[in-house]
Amino acid sequence: ILLNLDSEDEGEMFIGCAGGMGTMAYYKYTQEKAPQEYYYATIKVSGLKGGHSGGDIHVGLGAATKIITRALYAVREKMPMVLAHIDGGNLHNAIPREASAVIGLKDDDREPVRVLLNHFQADVENELKRIDPNVRLTMETVDTPKTVLPKDVAARLVESLIACPHGVLGMSHEVEGLVETSTNLASVKMPEAGKVVVETSQRSSVDSLKDAAADQVAAVFRLAGAEVKHGDGYPGWAPNPDSKILKVAEDTYRKI
Repeated sequence: ILLNLDSEDEGEMFIGCAGGMGTMAYYKYTQEKAPQEYYYATIKVSGLKGGHSGGDIHVGLGAATKIITRALYAVREKMPMVLAHIDGGNLHNAIPREASAVIGLKDDDREPVRVLLNHFQADVENELKRIDPNVRLTMETVDTPKTVLPKDVAARLVESLIACPHGVLGMSHEVEGLVETSTNLASVKMPEAGKVVVETSQRSSVDSLKDAAADQVAAVFRLAGAEVKHGDGYPGWAPNPDSKILKVAEDTYRKI
């Protein structure tokens, strides 16, 4: 019998906890010289609340990594585009608040891309108006960078980030309203030349479902040609509302 007294709030008892695992994806490539005939701009997502990838994952907060990826996908579907840089999120256990990307476009697409992104911003604002109303999408012209990602690498990266799940994957059958399994697209970084690192975090109070979520994320990135590694992780603690020791602890608390 295990009694865990780790609680932060008076009058509340924890009867379960999600286990966790980190899944990292690595894209390695040879940089290419940036096309000089393109003009370059930074797309930035900001104004999001952010939150804890465990305690807030069910709220439906905006994730900057997903929003910037949707913007990039929308642009490349409509016009020729090169990707020079991408950056979003920081901590594995935080829902990302900000993200940015530097892209290159043909000069004729200056106005069409602004129109496209204005429509996209309106869509995102509508989606998040009740929970993350301060979301912003901006675009500013920047100097021509020295290098860009190869087009095939940029395509595989963007499409895998679009396909990567984020949010609640399953609810508990034991405790009504409790998130059982979830995943967080935590960050996308370029820590050095020729390398993109994607960090994700999976949680579940059922160990087999935590592993299944990590496998799902890993499969997405492996299909896109990335190298994938899992962290050691830590086990979950499945809730048991019918626990005898829970009844004893609850009755004793009320008496005291």
